[in-house]
Amino acid sequence: MLQAGEALNYFNLYSVGGRITGELPVILILYTILTIVILPVQYQTYRRMQIG
Repeated sequence: MLQAGEALNYFNLYSVGGRITGELPVILILYTILTIVILPVQYQTYRRMQIG
C-alpha cells in the first residue's frame, strides 16, 4: 500500500482486458487478491506450528 501514494503523484494508465484504467485500482485489486490467497496459507502454516 505504500505505492498508493506514488500512484497518486503520477498518472499512469494501463490497459487491462481491453479497458483503460489507472494504476491505483490495479494496485488495490492485486493486493486484495494476494491477501485472499496468502491468508489461508499463513493460517495453515501457523496452525501446524502450534500442533507440532
